[in-house]
Amino acid sequence: NENGFNIKNIICPEDLPIIENILNNKNKSKSPDIIEIDLINKKGGIYYSEMVHKQEWNSDKEISHLFLFIDNNSKKKFETKYLQNQKRLRMILDLVPQMISLRDSQGKILMANKSFANFYKTTTKEVVYSHISDIHRNIDESNRMILQDLEVISNRKEKSWKDLEIT
Repeated sequence: NENGFNIKNIICPEDLPIIENILNNKNKSKSPDIIEIDLINKKGGIYYSEMVHKQEWNSDKEISHLFLFIDNNSKKKFETKYLQNQKRLRMILDLVPQMISLRDSQGKILMANKSFANFYKTTTKEVVYSHISDIHRNIDESNRMILQDLEVISNRKEKSWKDLEIT
């Protein structure tokens, strides 16, 4: 602060209590704090950042604060775009009347559309991350589904599901 720089001038007002708490907390923690925080540039734009804070005690028992700011704008933009794409994909999948599901090689459902969930009288939220045998109670059929999934994964060729009778 001796050069006229005050960290509080670049922090978004909503995040000021976090900084106040850090500056007023004189614990002797050795590990740095990592906090997501918003910074304001000279034009008033917001930067999504991570702030790494470490306290140092000198021999006179005076505390100094070390701050490192990491720009997370590109990360935030990527996350926003990813979430938008997820919503779009979800909307498209749910418009299709056919049952669609995406499963891994173990039979865990990674994604499913509403038609798939409706067939099993459940919701897409309940279906995702469950095992196919949890919702499709016929174990023989579930095992055949997994075997066919493995065949598609290993051959990288689509397979007709007409051979698989589902009860």
